[in-house]
Amino acid sequence: MFPILHRIPFLFWCVVMAKKEPRKLIQRLGSILLGPSGTTKILETLPDSQQDRECAIVRKFIGAMAHFEHRALSPPTPGEEPADCLTQEGDQRVGIQVTDVVKFDHAHMRGTQHKYSEHIRELLSGCFSEFNGLSITLHYPAQDPSYPPINSKEGARLAQLVAEKLRASIPELKRWGIGQQAAYRWSEGPNDYHAVAFIQRLTTFDSGQTAPLEFSGNFPHLDTHLVLTHAIEKKLAKNYPPFPNGRFWLLAYGGEPFLVEDDAVADAKSLLQSRMHSFDEVWAFFPYAAQELGFPRKVWP
Repeated sequence: MFPILHRIPFLFWCVVMAKKEPRKLIQRLGSILLGPSGTTKILETLPDSQQDRECAIVRKFIGAMAHFEHRALSPPTPGEEPADCLTQEGDQRVGIQVTDVVKFDHAHMRGTQHKYSEHIRELLSGCFSEFNGLSITLHYPAQDPSYPPINSKEGARLAQLVAEKLRASIPELKRWGIGQQAAYRWSEGPNDYHAVAFIQRLTTFDSGQTAPLEFSGNFPHLDTHLVLTHAIEKKLAKNYPPFPNGRFWLLAYGGEPFLVEDDAVADAKSLLQSRMHSFDEVWAFFPYAAQELGFPRKVWP
């Protein structure tokens, strides 16, 4: 439905707590782009400074507003209370309050997946060049049962299983022609931990192109659509005063597409309709990595 669907957020979109800003989040945005020639990994690290990070997101939002909504906003500058950033639309000043929307269990699971992919790559370090020209995408979206810690015995066995299965497939994979692809599923242990690998030949082995080996995919949880509502509700609880001499917007952004899906937007809109607040417009925003762009959804009014 939306132009974001060819972009799969992946494990490099991560969340860590900053030492100097204990309640703020440092983020790296990542996407795997699906195209006719295969998959491309794009990664962007956002600034450590809260103010610079917020302005970076607003710049992407301004690019998205021009592209998708045909609304022209001036480049952002640091804001003044209660706005995090300032911009202008026509002759009207706009103050933007920025908040990030994170589903922490998703972030934790992506972190676990990242550790597994790194360890599997290490286990294959002696032969990884044999996968040149391929794309290897590991997939375990449900995380049920959850992967054990990578430093546990079970976790080590599971990573070893995947590495061994990939290593055993090398002779077959080297015979593949460009465009050939297949899916493999491997299970380990009484808890039925499993891994699914989607492998595609993107170019010839002789090209020397190193194979990406990453997890991808979203996590299907029934309460995902409420995460946007909860983030907005926290902002409403602050009872911001009206923005002086201009309009006041709330920009809620996050690294997973559920943020801009219909049910998430509808639930958040119902909340905003039921409360008194000072926001003139509220937007949900899925920023793209390494582009001054993203996908915006208007939540209010």
